[in-house]
Amino acid sequence: MNSNRRCSATIALTVAASILVGDARAQTATEAACYAANEQAVALRKVGRLIDEGKALATCAAQSCPDVVKASCQQRLEELNRALPRIVFDVKDASGKDIPDVQLTVDGAVQVNVNAAVTLDPGDHEFRFEVTGQDPVVRHFVLRESEQDRREPIVIGGAVATAPPLPPPGPATTAPPQPPPGSATTPSEAASPMGTIGLVAGGVGVVGLIVGSIFGGLTISSSGSANNACPSHTGCSAQATNDRNNALTYGTVSTVAFIAGGGLVGGGLTLYFTAPKSRAPSVGVQMAPGRMAMTGRFW
Repeated sequence: MNSNRRCSATIALTVAASILVGDARAQTATEAACYAANEQAVALRKVGRLIDEGKALATCAAQSCPDVVKASCQQRLEELNRALPRIVFDVKDASGKDIPDVQLTVDGAVQVNVNAAVTLDPGDHEFRFEVTGQDPVVRHFVLRESEQDRREPIVIGGAVATAPPLPPPGPATTAPPQPPPGSATTPSEAASPMGTIGLVAGGVGVVGLIVGSIFGGLTISSSGSANNACPSHTGCSAQATNDRNNALTYGTVSTVAFIAGGGLVGGGLTLYFTAPKSRAPSVGVQMAPGRMAMTGRFW
């Protein structure tokens, strides 16, 4: 009887010892996993892999981990949640209406809900938006730590092209009225080469008339002096004879000048008024004691 009791006690002690050893081994393995997760979170943070860091921190922040490790991981996990960037997309069509069925692919991975905020690691990411019957829209956005309220509008489908309105008709333009043939020209009209020649000829003719008038006066003066000195025209003095000869010469020059000047004036006027007009040139005569000059503008 006593032997049986001693045997039972021995078995009980052995089982209890086994349980204690097993619990100790399990606790040691858990603590080792907690410490490993903590170290892994530190390494992931250094390379900017915040999503994976959060998973590691969740492991070492568990209640089964040692208090020192657990408290540190819980605090860092809260900080990480505030540092993880999140972006929300406002997807509409060209008319501004919401599009309900949109497939969103982020860095090659399909997202379940396009209307939910997308949490990603900091950095450049590719977003592809697809709707049945429309060309896909691809955008790249660079996300930064603690950027959690970012919203981006996305338009899928082009706007309907419309023809631009025609400009209003301008006022009708009419050609300026042409002056009738033979009418006087205005200063803005220009003379053709024939008109210019006509003005030059007319100017020379005016000079001829003036010359004829001058020599006509000289003829009258010389003839009067000769007649006063020798009315009988016989036995006249040398001065009277000289005055009479001068009167004949002056008369001839005056006659020729009047005839030539009158012809040039008439011909010049005819050329000027019958030639096509552009801009009117001008011709003038300047006289001074002992000289006479003709001026003109022909352009």
